[in-house]
Amino acid sequence: MQEKGESSKLSKQNESEMIFKKKLDWNQVLNRTPEETIAFDENGNYDIKKYPEFHDWMTNG
Repeated sequence: MQEKGESSKLSKQNESEMIFKKKLDWNQVLNRTPEETIAFDENGNYDIKKYPEFHDWMTNG
């Protein structure tokens, strides 16, 4: 037996899941994701001046 208020809680959760699934299109998300090819030397280092955005992402997240 469901307690009072439990059914409304479940319906709100289901509604949120449906809205999330409807609004989220992974193809669109991935198409907007920036892509950059980074060249590394034999020691695994990259040129900070040549790839400043990558360096910022690596150091600051």
